[in-house]
Amino acid sequence: MPTPEFRARLILLDRRNRPSRIHRLAATGLGLLMLAAAPAWGIDDPESLGPWKVGHRETNVLSPPHLPTGARVFFDIWYPVDTVDWVGEFTSYLLSDVVFTVLEIDSTVAKRDVDVSSTGGFPLVVFSHGSGSVPVQSIVMVETLVSHGFIVIAPTHYRNNFFDTVSQPFLVTARQRPKDISYSIDYLFARNLDTLDDFFGSIDESRVGVTGHSFGGFTALALASGYTNAFCDTQVDSDYGDACVDDGDCLSTCSTATVASDTRVKVIMPVSPAHNILSDAELESVGLPTLCMAGTAESLSTQCIRPFPLTQVTPSPNFRADVIGAAHEAFANICDFGNALIDAGICPSSSDPPPCDPNPPTDPADYDIWVSIGAGALVQPFLDVCVLALIDVAEVNRLQNLYTVSFFRRYLLGETGYDPFLTIEYGNSEPNVNFFAGVLSTPVLSAAGLVLLGGLLAGTAVWRTRRLRPLTPGSHPS
Repeated sequence: MPTPEFRARLILLDRRNRPSRIHRLAATGLGLLMLAAAPAWGIDDPESLGPWKVGHRETNVLSPPHLPTGARVFFDIWYPVDTVDWVGEFTSYLLSDVVFTVLEIDSTVAKRDVDVSSTGGFPLVVFSHGSGSVPVQSIVMVETLVSHGFIVIAPTHYRNNFFDTVSQPFLVTARQRPKDISYSIDYLFARNLDTLDDFFGSIDESRVGVTGHSFGGFTALALASGYTNAFCDTQVDSDYGDACVDDGDCLSTCSTATVASDTRVKVIMPVSPAHNILSDAELESVGLPTLCMAGTAESLSTQCIRPFPLTQVTPSPNFRADVIGAAHEAFANICDFGNALIDAGICPSSSDPPPCDPNPPTDPADYDIWVSIGAGALVQPFLDVCVLALIDVAEVNRLQNLYTVSFFRRYLLGETGYDPFLTIEYGNSEPNVNFFAGVLSTPVLSAAGLVLLGGLLAGTAVWRTRRLRPLTPGSHPS
């Protein structure tokens, strides 16, 4: 992954003429009345941007102790910013570099390298990207969460991101990923304690959550449960702290070597988690407030049907939100990836020279140009989410914001005003969600809470929020 300075020299796109993909819709009708009343209830609209301005920066660390010598981990960090310091340029998110063109998305929310808020004491959420993806794969959700008063750090998982395609055994990666997240916490906690660092005092170290998509959803679960490989890791390489000493040790040592849970993590939200590589016993040991979110149009291996009942065995608040018709990649910025290619004049089909047809092909066989430049893995997700989708990606974003903000503000910050959103009753008012709550999840609402819930259920479009520019006809692979 190039450094920001190197990346700037590579950019060939005309950013001045590139349209923003992010729009905001104002709440109307009852929504405006509820927004006006929200401060009295101690809550902000969980679907929309919160009260904080957002900053973003990139950094990297060479040779973290859990990785081979010479390995470099890159981080994207988002954080709240005081209004007076929110000046300068909006940040850009690096998607890929193909055919000598760097593809980026320009944010309309986060500004680059601005000062961290002086308020301090913010909760920390670590985001784990999907397999072969990038830390900025779910920026709609991340920017919204940060605007509600959270710091978010997202590492690039070593040997398992878009820019690092060197292969290693799958279950080496599976063990490594939870350690990447724990190291991310170590990294920011160290800065939090450094009086010379601008993150000094910025984090409440007692409030740490993890979320992630796909393989990142597995990672979030593994941070809570601990993880033991189902087969022996035969990598004879002491740089991997959990590798076998020699082949003779494999059956007796590596098959039972466990990556420990991280007790600093208090809340997890796995999204479309790759749960099949976790045993029933591991899922049963999660023991943290958990919200599992997935789409009904994705494989059972990444839906929440299996993990939801298992994670209720150890008592803790437990929720499941199934977005009706959502494909697996709908929870990432897949449409932004495709649109960035199209905006750069890299049309899907050789029969469609630039400027690209605004109506992308519906047949995967017509995406020969994308395949030829190495973007073949993008084709089917782009079709499923952006061209032939059963549900508008903007609606998926809205629902992901709603549940992410409500869940973390309730269970990481303890703000009970968000309880009404985490009920089956409210879920029934959302036509595109099937919502489930475990036995310990249903709050005992006060009279005031019941009034608020009644107000929320009185409208079908209470709060509507930011939208990605939809493709006609209607965002990164996991």
